[in-house]
Amino acid sequence: MLQSPAISSTAVLVAALVRFVIGFVWWSPPLFGGRWKDPALQSRMKWAVLSTVLTALLMAWVLAHAVAYANAQGAVPGAAVGFFNWLGFIATVTLMMALSQPEPVKDWLVQNGFQLLSLLAMGAVLGSMR
Repeated sequence: MLQSPAISSTAVLVAALVRFVIGFVWWSPPLFGGRWKDPALQSRMKWAVLSTVLTALLMAWVLAHAVAYANAQGAVPGAAVGFFNWLGFIATVTLMMALSQPEPVKDWLVQNGFQLLSLLAMGAVLGSMR
């Protein structure tokens, strides 16, 4: 039977905060925030922010387990765990979805750039705080 590893709540909170900050910058008007000019999207923004906080916490908690199971200690091994989780679980699924969009490559690169950067940073935080 697989034992649940000890997970640092502080590390999970910091990793989630890092993802939230990266998202705030990534989706800001100077970078890729122009996508949010639609008034219908703006009216749902408070729910989007709340869901972003909750999903960042969940993602950080799950990634903390992956980092612990991989015994990744340090920023680089933690970032490697983040990379392989992105590659195996996010890049593959979102590529399938992107191929049905009007601008599949552009949309995929923008969305996955954020996901990859977030998981690298979160993994580095979680690996460093073990």
